[in-house]
Amino acid sequence: MQINERSLQEFKALWRESFATEIKNDEAREMASNLLELYALLIKKTPREIEEKKKQK
Repeated sequence: MQINERSLQEFKALWRESFATEIKNDEAREMASNLLELYALLIKKTPREIEEKKKQK
């Protein structure tokens, strides 16, 4: 996933506040991208949820 510069800097600031360490832009970009991909997977509906919604209609 693409991470814009502002989001990258926000991620780095949150990292610094949480872990009291600095990370390089490349490392931050990769970690932020991985985190977004994880969230995208977690918010997807499961097949069961999709079937239940179809039954409600």
